[in-house]
Amino acid sequence: MNTDVQNYLQQAKQFRQNNDYNASLNILNQAYNVCAKNDYASLGKIYAFFGQIERDQQALNKALLMYNKALGEFRKISDNVKVTHTVRHIADLHQALGQHHIAEENYQMVLTSYRKSEETAGLDLANALRGFALLQEGLGNNTAAKNAWTEARAIYLSADIQAGVEECDGHLVKL
Repeated sequence: MNTDVQNYLQQAKQFRQNNDYNASLNILNQAYNVCAKNDYASLGKIYAFFGQIERDQQALNKALLMYNKALGEFRKISDNVKVTHTVRHIADLHQALGQHHIAEENYQMVLTSYRKSEETAGLDLANALRGFALLQEGLGNNTAAKNAWTEARAIYLSADIQAGVEECDGHLVKL
């Protein structure tokens, strides 16, 4: 990755953490402008970052567009970890937009991929299970929701993420 792009992404991250989205977007545009058009990994990161900012601002359709662009770039370099992670964000957005069937297909793909990969961080799987559980619960598929919440809870517990454990417990008690 180009060092200029890396520096811009770090700056954009700092502005985003301070909720200064306009400054973050300006920096991302600069990163995009200096990025080589065949630097697919960097372009994927830039588009994903644009997606995060749009999602933060509740511009879900714009976020979905940016994440799909990121997905295209990550597929060009066959980065399965980034592809799967990006599809998880896409699933979350489809769920938020009420596109449940598409969200479910994406979550299924993500869960399958995460379970097959040795590169998967436990919290990535737990977060995907969380999204899938919320979807299933919302659709009234209580057995699937309960199974996903239970599996996510075990991962959050082993990682000592108390907020995750508590969220899972809150949903499990209702099922």
